[in-house]
Amino acid sequence: MSSHHHNFPKKTTIYFSPIYPDRFLAGIHEKFFILFMVCSTLYMILLSGILKYHRNIPATELESKSLKFKFYLVFIYLSFIGLSCYTFIRHNAFCEEGMYTLFALFEYIVILSNMGFHMTAYWDFYDRVLPLDPLLQRLI
Repeated sequence: MSSHHHNFPKKTTIYFSPIYPDRFLAGIHEKFFILFMVCSTLYMILLSGILKYHRNIPATELESKSLKFKFYLVFIYLSFIGLSCYTFIRHNAFCEEGMYTLFALFEYIVILSNMGFHMTAYWDFYDRVLPLDPLLQRLI
C-alpha cells in the first residue's frame, strides 16, 4: 500500500475538521492558523514597507499599481483578522448563535486577501524573465 493511502485518513480528518470539529483537530487548526496569521502579517507589512520606503530605483506603473493593491489588501487582511478574533472570542465566551459562522467567513476573507496579496506578484514581475535553470535557459 502506498504512503498516499496511509496519509488519506489523516488528511481527510484535517480537511474536514472545520465541518466535524474534534477538540484535538480544532486545537491543531487553531494553533497553525495563529502561526499563519502572525507570519503572513509580518511578511505582508515588511514587504509593503520595503517596497514603498526603500526602493533604489523608481517603480514602474505596474509596480505602483501592485503596491497600491498590496496596501489595500493588507488593510483588508488586518481588518478581518480583528473581526475574526472578535467573533471567535464571542463564540467561545458566550456561545452566541451565528458567531462561529461569521468567524469562519472572516477567516476565509483573511485567507483570500492573503492570496490576493501574493497574486500582485504578477504585476511586480510582469516584464521580467526569471530563469529557473541554466540548462532550461539554453533550451529556450
